[in-house]
Amino acid sequence: MNNVHAIGSGKKICGKKTRAGTPCQKPPIAGATVCRLHGGAAPQVKRAAKLRLLELVDPAIATLARIMATSDNEALRLKAAQDILDRGGLPKGAQVTVDDARTALIEKLIAYRDNQEN
Repeated sequence: MNNVHAIGSGKKICGKKTRAGTPCQKPPIAGATVCRLHGGAAPQVKRAAKLRLLELVDPAIATLARIMATSDNEALRLKAAQDILDRGGLPKGAQVTVDDARTALIEKLIAYRDNQEN
């Protein structure tokens, strides 16, 4: 059962039948449609759920980049930029200057050029 919601709430539930015959009210594991007790603990279900979540990473970052580039709200643009940096592995509170970014970009461009020549 996909997208089963608890009655009167927007929360997703497993929805599989319990021993009593009623729908399971437990939340599904992240990226899946069933709870741990109804198959969510199986390795193949965990793997498929992880793949589904990973497939959403690029579109999510693209959305953040679009917000960062086009939003009129400066606070929203800053939040999007912070989210991208956090996901990129830059620690909180790290100081980044234009020179640091320029140096990193130049190093990557030189490495790219060297790889293209070989």
